[in-house]
Amino acid sequence: MVADVQKWERRNRSPPSPAVDLMAPSVLIIEGIFILNCKPLFDLMDHRIFLTLDHNTLKERRCTRAYDPPDPPGYFEKYVWPAYEKSLNEVKMEEDRITFVNANEDTPDELFTSIYGRLKFDELK
Repeated sequence: MVADVQKWERRNRSPPSPAVDLMAPSVLIIEGIFILNCKPLFDLMDHRIFLTLDHNTLKERRCTRAYDPPDPPGYFEKYVWPAYEKSLNEVKMEEDRITFVNANEDTPDELFTSIYGRLKFDELK
């Protein structure tokens, strides 16, 4: 994955050709619970956002998804929640370089608007 991001970065951050719209931002969103735990990827990112969830919200959202094969009984408590907590605790060591967003209450649209606003503000700095 690091090589893929580096390839994207070379393509999208090199001097643009005359046909490229200079006003259009180049954005790559990398999603996953352990992405920020990967130091080589972490160091390639301009912005890092970690969506935090409480136990019940994470469990509720996971239960609404269909997995193939489906999670066996007890999988969330035994594996998913401990992995989330471990990941969160590890990335907290870099909290000055990560934006933590509480995702418990907001809808996906509200989260997008909030995060987009933060990124836009950061670009103005």
